[in-house]
Amino acid sequence: GEAEITLFQKDIDWRFEGMKFQNFRVIQKMDEFGKRASEGQYLDGQEVGIFTWWYENGFRSQQGGFNLAKEHGVWMYYSEVGRVLEKIVFYEGEELEIEDGY
Repeated sequence: GEAEITLFQKDIDWRFEGMKFQNFRVIQKMDEFGKRASEGQYLDGQEVGIFTWWYENGFRSQQGGFNLAKEHGVWMYYSEVGRVLEKIVFYEGEELEIEDGY
């Protein structure tokens, strides 16, 4: 299974749109072979900011942003040799635009 490494952690007192957040973490997950599988940021356990996933060969497989656990912004999907397969634009978890690889 995956191992989880906390790269950074900070206790915070942050309020946003009526919500209160108390913990910020940057987590890297490793695959069963000890290679980097993913990395991302969490506010009180919810995905925020840019997340990246990698293939076993070290090439990035996908990268995209989250806003409180909902896909948000540009998401890029890559082949195992780094070619762009697809680009999807999300807003608060909803797909707005899809563009095939180039």
